[in-house]
Amino acid sequence: MSAGKVIEFNQSLGLYSVNVYSIKGDEIWLLAAMTGGGRFSCEGDDRCQVSIQGATAEVPATGTFIVHPGARVEMGKVRFTVPAVVRGKAVLRLTRA
Repeated sequence: MSAGKVIEFNQSLGLYSVNVYSIKGDEIWLLAAMTGGGRFSCEGDDRCQVSIQGATAEVPATGTFIVHPGARVEMGKVRFTVPAVVRGKAVLRLTRA
């Protein structure tokens, strides 16, 4: 997956979309637009960073996830695993959490 790719979800999964915002080296920035609360975590990546911002009347809750190979991220009811980053492209596997 390349930077700029937007993945859209059925809102019942707790997400509107996830944008693969940036890929630099082995670092992937994911920006998530969320429909509501839920579990948000990052495991398997000691350098993982998660920042969640609450919703306003005009904008849904958002999450920024900075992940690296080995990361297992949960956003709402979706689990992302990051097996690899190769030549500026990320390999992401998505499953229901």
